[in-house]
Amino acid sequence: MAYTGLHGNSVPEALKYLAMAASGDGSLPDGTVYLMANSNVRAETREGSFYATVAALHKRGHRAEILSHGQDGQNGILPQNKQDVIGAVVGAQRYRWKRSHSRLLPGAIAESLTSYGGDFNRAYQTKLTEFLRFGAAGSSGAVAEPYSFQAKFPVPYLHVHYADGSSLAEAFYQSVEVPYQLLVVGDPLARPFAHFADVRLAAPNDTRNWHDTVLLKPEVKEAKGHAIRNVELWVDGHYTDNVAPWDAFLWNTDNVEDGCHNIRLVAVEDSPIETRSYVRLPVTVDNKGHRVEVKSAVTPIALGDDIRLFGSAPQARRIEILEGTRSLGSSEVKDGQWKVVVPSLSLGLGKIPLYARAFYPDGSTARDCGMFVDIRPPPRLPSNSNVGPGYKLGLEATVRDASDKNHMLVIKKGLTGRIRELRDLEKTAVSLRFTGEFKINEPGFYQFSVVAQGRLRVKVDGSLKANADMAGEGGGIYVPLNLDKGWHGLDIDFDPKGQLSLEAHLEGQESAVMLDRDRVRHSASPN
Repeated sequence: MAYTGLHGNSVPEALKYLAMAASGDGSLPDGTVYLMANSNVRAETREGSFYATVAALHKRGHRAEILSHGQDGQNGILPQNKQDVIGAVVGAQRYRWKRSHSRLLPGAIAESLTSYGGDFNRAYQTKLTEFLRFGAAGSSGAVAEPYSFQAKFPVPYLHVHYADGSSLAEAFYQSVEVPYQLLVVGDPLARPFAHFADVRLAAPNDTRNWHDTVLLKPEVKEAKGHAIRNVELWVDGHYTDNVAPWDAFLWNTDNVEDGCHNIRLVAVEDSPIETRSYVRLPVTVDNKGHRVEVKSAVTPIALGDDIRLFGSAPQARRIEILEGTRSLGSSEVKDGQWKVVVPSLSLGLGKIPLYARAFYPDGSTARDCGMFVDIRPPPRLPSNSNVGPGYKLGLEATVRDASDKNHMLVIKKGLTGRIRELRDLEKTAVSLRFTGEFKINEPGFYQFSVVAQGRLRVKVDGSLKANADMAGEGGGIYVPLNLDKGWHGLDIDFDPKGQLSLEAHLEGQESAVMLDRDRVRHSASPN
């Protein structure tokens, strides 16, 4: 769904494009699919199916257009000044979506046929994350050299499957013959062209505790012209049974543990697409009288702080905290009470659903109704000043070689990729120290990524943010930063092992970043 490492999207960007994709579900957007034609083999490989794709979309009442270089101000790389992009078929090695002045609609699929669009350890070529950054619901890219074999990339007919109501994942699945070198990123369930039914639970009352065998009566209102074949019952994510839309389920609650459960009634469309519409309901089962309670000592939690959970489970012998099926920790129950500490770094940012399962001496279990722990960015680091003192381009570096001699160096690339100036230094270098300042134009959550081989220590505003020994080729660290607007100090200490090579990126919101220290300055974009 998202890649937040080197050359990836920041957390705010990922949340933004996923929210946009969800908002487009069932919206039947009035957009256009643009197929880009140019003389590059990356575009020519798929041009043979452009006209068939356009014809198929027109037949279904959708717009599609082939854009060539020199046509009405078009460059054949990206659609220029188009505000209705629901699909883009691109064949280019490098591109900048922002410069196209076009807009991706919620639910849009945009991808490019090129060699390394999904290889994030290689700076060469624009990555698939460029489309996601500007609101695409999904994109794809090769993770290794695929050459210009059409079968390894989605055919343009991808957008016809999508227009028929398939989800984004289904559309890709039907469009790629040999997918083993292709990475697809985005919202797999995006369905802007799906026709949804209205599904409800007519009986029984879902606010009361359920026990023994329960009769579940679904109520389905079909979308016009889209009949429903059957209704499925899912319990806690597991398929249980299916009935005709006018029928009812008999659910034996003795088959599940006491406590809260999620039931889902799923109406399946009677068509080749089989669009699925559903209602999800929390219900409480009470057959054995078991009770589990969970509380959080503090909420919200700052990323990096511990989550302290406690609660009660009378007669239980042990409690386990889970995120889905992943166990985060456990505790013995004493006098009906328990407590568990969970590191927030093991969960990440956002509202994380957790629940507790209690284990009893007779072998039975019970679960609580769950809770959301709100994990937010750490406290925002204040800026040092609003004005940097620098005059010259670059980032200051000191390199010490095996003879204990220091070499001064100005790095002109800054935090935008592989630091190429290191190639000219002695391979016997035993330590490297960067010192500088960077300017954030917009406050928010950023990420600092470094790829290197050796011992690495990173400080921001004098505070140690990373201390890691990256053994092996291509090792990397990811440092989340919540930064205020203005200037911030940066110190990197690096003890290389093997080749002297380091790649650094500062990414986040769309904002210029300046590097400055002791009369040195460099301008760069985090994107």
